[in-house]
Amino acid sequence: MRTNKRQTAVLIVTILALLAVQGLGAPQSFPLVATANGEGTLKVGHEEFKVSAVVVKLLEDGKAEITLVSDITIFVSGTWSGNLDTQEKIGLVITGTASSSGLEGDGKLLLRDDKKTVATLELKAFKRQPRRNIAVTFTGK
Repeated sequence: MRTNKRQTAVLIVTILALLAVQGLGAPQSFPLVATANGEGTLKVGHEEFKVSAVVVKLLEDGKAEITLVSDITIFVSGTWSGNLDTQEKIGLVITGTASSSGLEGDGKLLLRDDKKTVATLELKAFKRQPRRNIAVTFTGK
């Protein structure tokens, strides 16, 4: 069987296209767990703590669990929204902590291309009783 240049070109383009989109349509596996060591701050009222690591767990049902590692360890729960397939920041809504202490707020999460590493995390929230503002800024290495 003889092939001409056009058939060969179509075959090569088809193979390259299949290779290019091979990983794009793969469904995201949940829970997605992203971690990072890095540098950041946790401000609780007038106190400030250095944040050395974070762990973020995004669940398929839209729930989020965030652990901030510092002199103290903080567990934050909430919800997330956004598209994990893009490089856009993921929106976070803070609805509480592990102790359900009435924490409310929002934030943004940016993952690296591997979807396993936190690039940046920003949170702003307030605690109802006693009333305190809470702010987190973190950049992963």
